[in-house]
Amino acid sequence: MQFLAVCPNGSSFSWAAPTAPATITSTANLKSVTATGSGIASDNLGGTHQVSFDVTWTAVGPLETTVNGPRSKRQQREATATGQVIFDGEVLVNGEANHPTRPAPFIRVDTEK
Repeated sequence: MQFLAVCPNGSSFSWAAPTAPATITSTANLKSVTATGSGIASDNLGGTHQVSFDVTWTAVGPLETTVNGPRSKRQQREATATGQVIFDGEVLVNGEANHPTRPAPFIRVDTEK
């Protein structure tokens, strides 16, 4: 889990919780994926924070399959994201979580056999 905010004065604040334990569940054919968990995040100013998340990605596009090479493929769908992210007891996200200026959320799996 990562977060980045650009402040009105042009400075930025970011944090990441790359080792926060998460439970991830997925439906067949990548129709939806849910990630829930909590842990400690470190910020770019040297601080640590308690974070928790419960986010769901729901497919809105067709399943696209790309063959990367022998026995290697990628399956992906465009999606929408909704959920809740709590940072030090404060709700950062509650509801739709689609960034307006970034690529659309997606669900993807890479398979190597």
